[in-house]
Amino acid sequence: MMNLPIRPRRNRKSANIRGLIRETSLSPEHLIYPVFVHEGTGNQPIPSLPGCTRWSVKGLVEEAKRLMDLGIRTLDLFPAIPDEKKRRTPAKPATLTASSRAPFTRSKAKCRASPS
Repeated sequence: MMNLPIRPRRNRKSANIRGLIRETSLSPEHLIYPVFVHEGTGNQPIPSLPGCTRWSVKGLVEEAKRLMDLGIRTLDLFPAIPDEKKRRTPAKPATLTASSRAPFTRSKAKCRASPS
C-alpha cells in the first residue's frame, strides 16, 4: 500500500472522469417493479403490504405508463389466484427414476466418447 501524506483527488475532479472510473451504476432501466394484479374492477390496497396496490387491468395499464415515464421498463406480475384454484396440500416432489435418467446418461456417454 502506498504511504501518501495526502489523498489524491485527481480521479474526482470532474464528472467526466468520475463517470469513467465508476465501478457500479444503477439506473431505472435496471430495476424490476413487482405488480400485483387481479381480474376484478378497481384497484385494491393490500393490507399485508402497506403502500402496495392490487391493480385491475385498467389500473395496470395506467401504472405501466407511469413506470415507463420514470424509466422503469420491466414488470414482474403477481396474479391473485382464487382460493378454489389453490392446492390445499403441497405437491409431491418430482423424483427421477432410472428410466427418466437414461436418455441423459446415454447422451452424456456419447459426449465423452466423441473426440475433441
